[in-house]
Amino acid sequence: PKTYQLGWFSNYHTTISSADDTISWSGNVVGFVDLSLAQSTSSSMIVRMIDDGNLDYYIHFNRKTDFNSGTNLGGDQVMVASKNNGQGVEYGLSMLNNTLLPGENFTIEDFGGKQTVIAFTSVSGSGDIASITIQSQGDPSSSPSAFPSISIHPSFAPSYNPSISQVPSSSPSFV
Repeated sequence: PKTYQLGWFSNYHTTISSADDTISWSGNVVGFVDLSLAQSTSSSMIVRMIDDGNLDYYIHFNRKTDFNSGTNLGGDQVMVASKNNGQGVEYGLSMLNNTLLPGENFTIEDFGGKQTVIAFTSVSGSGDIASITIQSQGDPSSSPSAFPSISIHPSFAPSYNPSISQVPSSSPSFV
């Protein structure tokens, strides 16, 4: 959010709005150290997800090379951060929500009333281009996600002694 707030790399920002009926975006994101790569590949550097009335989310690839080689958190990972809605260029508290490795995803439970999944699908090139997919869930017109959300809470264990009801029904059954 701070890089966006400061207006850095503004030619390489992509914006997604929760007001859209369906959210379905796939694209490439490069790190801040790879400006020339962003220019030559038409990649984004920051994806801002605007949600009226809630948090806005900011996604970038934290490439660990060049002047960013000493990063200690989320090196060569996709970073998902949030900030209060409408404060894109204004000062405001931001929060790191998650860091993603290739194949991992992060689910926003309520983005404009839709569950929305951010998936870090792959790294290509020399590890310098992150492919990302952002898709709302539950829309009947959208295809099923190749990246289902992962629950961090286990489900209850199955019953090893299921019971069978011995109560007769009041109507006959036909076999």
